[in-house]
Amino acid sequence: MKFLDRNQGIAGASNAALALATGDYLAFLDHDDELTVDALYHVVKAINDHDPDLIYSDEDKLSLEGYYIEPHFKPDYSPDLILSINYMCHLSVYRKALLDQVAEQGVMCGKGLKARKITIWSCGRSIIPTGFTIFPGFSITGG
Repeated sequence: MKFLDRNQGIAGASNAALALATGDYLAFLDHDDELTVDALYHVVKAINDHDPDLIYSDEDKLSLEGYYIEPHFKPDYSPDLILSINYMCHLSVYRKALLDQVAEQGVMCGKGLKARKITIWSCGRSIIPTGFTIFPGFSITGG
């Protein structure tokens, strides 16, 4: 764990985490995300079965009372759609080598959602469509 001197936003935090990471894949979650009990199983299964560069899941919002209230069933990868809207977001798992390549190009910059969209777009430009896997599970975000 590393504590940064100041708030550097999503891009700064992501770059700091990338510099510390030693595994083959990195998962991105927000501080208020919860995963279903089988979410990581599906990630590992996708890695073992398909060796993808990027994995993303469906997601849902969870109310304070514990009800699922806003499912987001995501489409298959579309190079045109990803340039228009960040539909991947939670849970997304990237091959570390791909993120290292994107970081070397200096595109993991900016602030907030713009930084995440730039990263996804840059990775998407580097991957053929078969490099993506979506699994039918949920990351759960606070409502």
